Amino acid sequence: MTDEQLKQLVSNELNTQNLKDLKEILKTEHGRRFFYKLCVDCGKDLTSFTRDSRTYFNEGTRNVALMLEANAKRLGLEGLDLMHKAEREYIIYQDNVTIEIKCKNKG
Repeated sequence: MTDEQLKQLVSNELNTQNLKDLKEILKTEHGRRFFYKLCVDCGKDLTSFTRDSRTYFNEGTRNVALMLEANAKRLGLEGLDLMHKAEREYIIYQDNVTIEIKCKNKG
C-alpha cells in the first residue's frame, strides 16, 4: 500500500466517523441547539458583502455554516429533518428566553 492510498483510507474512515458523530450530536436537544447556534453565529443567513476586507472574513465564517449544513445533509433525509428540527427548536428557545427575561423585568 502506498502512502497516498493509506492517506485516502484514513481520510475515508475519519469522514465516516465524523458523520456518525454529527448524527449523534443532532439526536440530542442540546446538540441541535449548539449546532444551530453555531450556524447562526457563522452568518449562514446573512449577506457577507461589506465593500471592504471584512467581506473575506464574513465569507469564511459563513462557509463554516454551509459546511455544517452540507455534512448534516450527507446524513440523508434524517440529517435534513434533524437540521430543520434544530432550527425550529432554536427559534422556540430564543422566544422562551425572551419571554422569561420580560417576565423577570416586569417587577
